Amino acid sequence: MNGIAPLATWAIGWLAWALVVRNHHLDGPLRTALTWAAIFGVPYIGIELVTTGAKVVTNGSGSDFAAVSGLLGLPYGLRALAMAAGLGWYVASAWVVLQALRAGARPAVAGYAESERHSAASLSQGAAQPARPRWRLLLGGLLVCAVACGGLVGGGLAASGQSSGPTFMFLSLAVWGLATAVLVPWRHPAAHATWRQWVRPGLLASAVLFVYGLVAGNDYANIGFTTLPPVIAAALVATGLRSARPADAV
Repeated sequence: MNGIAPLATWAIGWLAWALVVRNHHLDGPLRTALTWAAIFGVPYIGIELVTTGAKVVTNGSGSDFAAVSGLLGLPYGLRALAMAAGLGWYVASAWVVLQALRAGARPAVAGYAESERHSAASLSQGAAQPARPRWRLLLGGLLVCAVACGGLVGGGLAASGQSSGPTFMFLSLAVWGLATAVLVPWRHPAAHATWRQWVRPGLLASAVLFVYGLVAGNDYANIGFTTLPPVIAAALVATGLRSARPADAV
């Protein structure tokens, strides 16, 4: 049964994504619930793949993909490649998650369409886009470099047969969330819409789950750290990787 649960979670995430993006007649609560299912499920396979190089435990208490790789006898090099693919998908999933956020947004928080109209008008008029503060660009760039370094170190450790590689990969996932949070111009209409409808309630839910996970001693404590970074990265992508007004550069 090892490996089935992560694949099922990923499939459910994609199903929810398709329902939200393709069906525009869903009512509000159902649309929101399906959007959260997509937010959690679509990037999830990346989270699981980065654990491929962990210690092989086949009794169900360890990493599913590590157990599968051990049962299949995959060489350490392939496990390291699987971990790198997982980190890459986790980062790239922001573009997919963004489509679900746009389709699942409530009309009252629909800053995405306003952002697209503003960006199109600015580009058509040849307007220069204001730069972000240098300290944010510098810090964000350093954090992105840290993500890459964590991936390289983690992959290198896994390729040499050391089970500590996934630890660096998980750190990279969290640092990716910090990097994008620093780089997002939060006053941009699309970023502000993402904050109001998805990031803010996600942070509150993650805090509750974190406390519960600590008390109960389960994985719920980690959900917020791994679920929200793709949403924050989607906010960055929604802005077109630029600010909307000079006042955004704060």
